[in-house]
Amino acid sequence: MKQRPNSPILFWLVALAIFGIAIYMRVQQITLQWLIDDEWHAVHKIIHSQGYLPILSSFGQADYSIPLTLYDRMLADTIGLSELRMRFPMLLSGIAFVGLAMLWARTRMSTLVAASFGFLLAVSPLLVNYSRNARPYMITLLLAGIAIWALASWARKGHWKLAAIYSACTWLASYLHLLMAPFLLLPLAWVLYLSRTRRMDCHVTPARVIWLGAMVTCAVGAVTLPPLLNDLAAMTGKTGANLPRLDTFAGVWHIWLGTDAIAVVLLGGLLAAIGWQQLRSKLGLELQLWLAGLTGILVAIYVMQPAWVHNPLTFGRYMLPALPLWLLLIAAGIQRLVSRFASPRSAIMATGCCALFMVGTPHADLFQYPNNFTLHAYYQFDYRQDHSPVREKFTQFTAPSPFWSRFQDAAPGRYTIAVMGQPSFESYFNLEPLYQPHHRQLMINLQTSGACSPDLPGEAFPAQGIHLRNAVSLASIDNIQAKRVDWIVVDRRLETRMRKAKGRTQATEYLDRCTEHLQRMFGPPVYADETLLAFHTGSRQAPSLPDATGHPSTPQTIGPSPVGAATHDQ
Repeated sequence: MKQRPNSPILFWLVALAIFGIAIYMRVQQITLQWLIDDEWHAVHKIIHSQGYLPILSSFGQADYSIPLTLYDRMLADTIGLSELRMRFPMLLSGIAFVGLAMLWARTRMSTLVAASFGFLLAVSPLLVNYSRNARPYMITLLLAGIAIWALASWARKGHWKLAAIYSACTWLASYLHLLMAPFLLLPLAWVLYLSRTRRMDCHVTPARVIWLGAMVTCAVGAVTLPPLLNDLAAMTGKTGANLPRLDTFAGVWHIWLGTDAIAVVLLGGLLAAIGWQQLRSKLGLELQLWLAGLTGILVAIYVMQPAWVHNPLTFGRYMLPALPLWLLLIAAGIQRLVSRFASPRSAIMATGCCALFMVGTPHADLFQYPNNFTLHAYYQFDYRQDHSPVREKFTQFTAPSPFWSRFQDAAPGRYTIAVMGQPSFESYFNLEPLYQPHHRQLMINLQTSGACSPDLPGEAFPAQGIHLRNAVSLASIDNIQAKRVDWIVVDRRLETRMRKAKGRTQATEYLDRCTEHLQRMFGPPVYADETLLAFHTGSRQAPSLPDATGHPSTPQTIGPSPVGAATHDQ
């Protein structure tokens, strides 16, 4: 097959369409996404520390990326920090990665490989997720790709500008996420080996490699060793805990391809095997450097034994650079498979092969409007639905309250519902992904700190420089009105969720205080059952309200919350 199509315009049209898909997949509904899970680590650090020195001097008991947290702190101190502003660097990196990878594949492989590779990157559920998540993984993946390209080019040509690019990307990627250091430093050791043996078209001297390695290692150590040594307990508390298991290695392939379908994983493995020889012949040096880096991460994992690495998602995240390599192998396998057919039949077959990798992905659920929880562990923890512990825990709560049926005839997104009773910022306590597909209305988090509860984790306010679009303060009626909140729903199962979801309890008496507070503000709830209370704010006329039998109901008076009557472990 020719390396270039007869019409370059056709490639650019296809590439533009793929790039548009990548952008859409990453930006759709992004302004609606609650801040959730590990995204809160940086926010909590900002809230509970003064200035920049505490951020610089520790990696934290809960992982936060020092450079990203400094960026967040700067925004909080100036124009204000919001969900979108937190996520913008990752969003930009995720989009750029698809475009740059596609252009690079065209120059080194072929137009068909480039198009297939670009499409697989564009629709990858894991890459889409990390492009929308305020964690550093998408930035580090982009920096890693640029660094390996620069290192391979420097080994061939010896230009100092390429060494500078490699050094800068390695320094920043390692500072953003420590596990990138072995991924990007071990390939330099491999270049040293190649320079000594004069293999793989390596034209730099061992002395230059050693000099570059010394400079990069010192630069990385200068920013990572001080916080590490200053707060060694922050790191030791997260290591020596877990190792990958057999089920980790079985599940990570589903994580990387983002699919529930074992047939898709097997197809990916088959196509990768078919494409291996093509990558080996055309990308010999880059392939060796990338594999050396993956070896470095794997060794670091077994030495450090980081917490939660037995989960396929955690292991897959640490080994994230393996994902684009696998997708490139698949793209090369697709080309080899269809190369015996004449154009345009080969292009049609390649398109069909790529489309198969959409099977078993969560995209259909994530595209449903509105969905405030596309980053939720319900969708992202394990793409194998029958292996997800989050879905397993949620099965006992799947039956929706009859209250939600009142919205079945309303246009999606017409009403804004603030929900109270989130026991934590951790998504496995947030049941709303179960019910939003039923009512299809916008959800925001009702923050109770400063109104009727102690200061809770997972809450932040403008006075702290943090302006959350998808949260509203119960302490401010002006804020409730400004956000056009139509309903306030109190989840009455907080204590039950805490106990059943994670085997722990938490003081929840404040729920009764908050219920009283809401009654003083809006009157008695217009609906109550064993799972929730619903208050209408009066901002817009409420449609008829069904009771548990499906018939219109009248406002109900309520007794003490079953949550408030529970016994608590303090």
